[in-house]
Amino acid sequence: MVSDLFEDFSKASGLKINFFKSRAFFSSGTPQAKIHKLTSISGIRSTASLDKYLGFPILKGRPKRSDFSFIIDKMHQRLASWKGKLLNKAGSWTLATLVLPSIPTYYMQINWPPQNICDTIDQTTRNFVWGGNSNKGVHLVNWKKNSSPKQYGGLGILSAREANTSLLGKLVWSLVQNDDKLWVNLLSSNYSCGSDFLFNSSVHRSSSPVWSSIIRAKDVMKNGYTWRAGSGNSSFWYSNWSTHGILSSQVPFVDIHDIQLSVHDVITNDGHHTQRLYTSLPPDLEDTINNTRILFNPSIKDVFMGPHNKNNIYSNKSGYNWLLSSHAAVNHQTVSWNWIWRLKAPEKIKFLIWLALP
Repeated sequence: MVSDLFEDFSKASGLKINFFKSRAFFSSGTPQAKIHKLTSISGIRSTASLDKYLGFPILKGRPKRSDFSFIIDKMHQRLASWKGKLLNKAGSWTLATLVLPSIPTYYMQINWPPQNICDTIDQTTRNFVWGGNSNKGVHLVNWKKNSSPKQYGGLGILSAREANTSLLGKLVWSLVQNDDKLWVNLLSSNYSCGSDFLFNSSVHRSSSPVWSSIIRAKDVMKNGYTWRAGSGNSSFWYSNWSTHGILSSQVPFVDIHDIQLSVHDVITNDGHHTQRLYTSLPPDLEDTINNTRILFNPSIKDVFMGPHNKNNIYSNKSGYNWLLSSHAAVNHQTVSWNWIWRLKAPEKIKFLIWLALP
């Protein structure tokens, strides 16, 4: 049967299976006799690890440190290649800002590595900045300031978890906007999230590691999304258009006459918006809605705007900056520190000035 299936696939697709490169992965509960029988029939050898595809680890079950330890090894290999080179603090900072973060970035696009991997990445970067090749230097500035943007007095070194979340935030944004992409349609259909992805999607036991990673990033970033009115066709009760959250959760039940109402149906020009509702609202919520004014535009759709985003085009930078500000990792000062980095002076002088200032 298995051989016939392979043969039918080859005839239908015009592709021939390379049995030498193929591997069969079996669950832990599969008897060895059955594994031996299936591999003998198919000609495909069994494997205990799915290894990688296009550089990405193919995960089985919950992500473990061992699944991502190769990232730390790659960083150490890169650091070893710089060993013996005379690097001052400014040189170490430049490499830590531009080169070291590029190593884990590729793998963090669709994965949520364990926290200890992110901590090790930060520690490796921190040790290199202050210790150089010896890793024995004194850390003169705390990591919170190091990872702050340069205009706010930091060094602009990426924090691993925030960088990871902002990369996954691009996938979150595509799902929120319901982009017409194959992978968006596939995930939306498979996990039945649809247009309500931002507030009604979750992880299930059968969820893939990629979906679980996207949901974890979504749970962190969803507070950064704001509703922007277009035609006003969003559901009045079941979309998160108001500052009070989803209104159906604020009442014991929604009357059957109100279920299909849109925001535009209720928020009218007369100001007495709640008079047409059959559902009773709490007094404070009713007052808020009656005092709400929204300018609708029938030619565009209602959308959720991404974090730190005015034109509704997501960027990793905007997502990362929002994460830092939401975690209170950025000290927003009235005076910008950019003047230091714009000086026409060697980088080591700029670094020394930055280090000397409080």
